[in-house]
Amino acid sequence: MRYEIKSEEECYQQTNIKQNLSRRLKFDPFEFYRKMPVDQEVGHIAKILRTSSKIADTIIFPLRLSRGETNKMFLHFSEQIKKMRALKTLDYNFSCSKITDLALHYISIGFRSLRSLQYLRIRLVECGDIDDPSIIYVAKGLKKLISLRTLDLSFDEGREISDEGIKELVKNLKYLRNLQTLNISFHYDGGITFGEIGDITKAVGGLKFLKNIKLNFSLAEKMGPEGISNISKMLQVLPGLENISLRLLECNIEDQELEVLLKGFEGKEHLKAIRLDLGR
Repeated sequence: MRYEIKSEEECYQQTNIKQNLSRRLKFDPFEFYRKMPVDQEVGHIAKILRTSSKIADTIIFPLRLSRGETNKMFLHFSEQIKKMRALKTLDYNFSCSKITDLALHYISIGFRSLRSLQYLRIRLVECGDIDDPSIIYVAKGLKKLISLRTLDLSFDEGREISDEGIKELVKNLKYLRNLQTLNISFHYDGGITFGEIGDITKAVGGLKFLKNIKLNFSLAEKMGPEGISNISKMLQVLPGLENISLRLLECNIEDQELEVLLKGFEGKEHLKAIRLDLGR
């Protein structure tokens, strides 16, 4: 079942829909924001989550957050989501300037005990305040997601992210032993360093069931030969890869470094698709 919340009247109607129809919940309150007070809006969405808590298997939040009450919003949501033991898909796709560390903390509380979860996406676009505590909250929430097959983490404005946040993410990736698809994007001015890339690629290299990988380290001005070498070594130790996408725009990659990168593809004739974006 798909929920498209666009008005107060629709919301009232949908909260009364029978539970056996409420397996797929998609909240798209873009119009809804302009028609209801925040407390009422949050209350109605929380009620839908609560009503469907025993049988919902998919929740999608494609939100453009333009108001500052995100902490309250995600506190209410996480309290309901963490009870959804049947949940298999959780998709947070945010475009915002208001999200805070505390909101990410509440989000992680919501998903960290969902042992049946198979798909998790947290995509933060135009969220310039994302920093180490935000990454740490998300990373710590991954540890118990033993059924996870797909993980998509995109932090495309994380200018305040440093080694501390990356190391916590790396430490918890190793628990996702059943992961088959991984998308990691750190795309922001200055980018992550070759040391941080090394930490990530070493952890990813231990995910032996991985079939699909997509890495975006664009604008990583400090990538250097070490960063490229680490990516190449990671590709070499992942025997089951079928689809590879590497986006390394404006990373100042020299011809010699490109040769090192391409060595990672040797012996992988079984690959179905390769995408390399290496523009300068």
